[in-house]
Amino acid sequence: MLCYNMRAFRDDVPALIDVVRGIEPDLVFVQETPRFIRWRSRSAGLAAACGLVVVPGGGAPACGNMLMVRPAVAVDRARPMRFPHTIGEQPRGGAVAKLSLNGTRFTAAGVHLGHPRHERLRHAEYLLQELSDPDPLLVAGDFNEDFNAPESKPLHDVLTATLRDVAGEDRHNTFSAKTLVVASTAFLWIHGLTLCTTALCITISPCVRAITCR
Repeated sequence: MLCYNMRAFRDDVPALIDVVRGIEPDLVFVQETPRFIRWRSRSAGLAAACGLVVVPGGGAPACGNMLMVRPAVAVDRARPMRFPHTIGEQPRGGAVAKLSLNGTRFTAAGVHLGHPRHERLRHAEYLLQELSDPDPLLVAGDFNEDFNAPESKPLHDVLTATLRDVAGEDRHNTFSAKTLVVASTAFLWIHGLTLCTTALCITISPCVRAITCR
């Protein structure tokens, strides 16, 4: 699995494609995909270049969140999810899909939480309410949070009430590999799954990092 914020194709897309092809993930969570002009064709082109397919329900309706999978991954159903909106802030949400791989059925949710701390808490609570079903759950995305900072404890507590942080204490921030200015951070959380055994932060280019799990 791979999680990456592509900032609407403003980063090094060829480097991302090379990394995805090298890792050969079953599932990729992408944030900030194009949401306006030609967003469908641009997203489909990225997936094809990576040797993957786009899961329906993502893109503009999901506030820029998208899931990509290998053809071997079965998509049972998929939908966009919109978080409660705060006036003056950018709309946030996620892409949710029921997937099956090697006989294991699970829910995957790729999300992007808001910038203000109070909004992130609301989004996390809403997310867990929306995903409260018996299927195993995998959540990844851009949480806009430095989970190594003491101030992140309220959000961490909300998430870990239901989910497990795959990285545990060995977590790494994935905001800019060049400068730690914007806390735009990718993390992976699971419930009822043992699909992931290691979580690694990888550098895609001098300014771009992502998180991958195997």
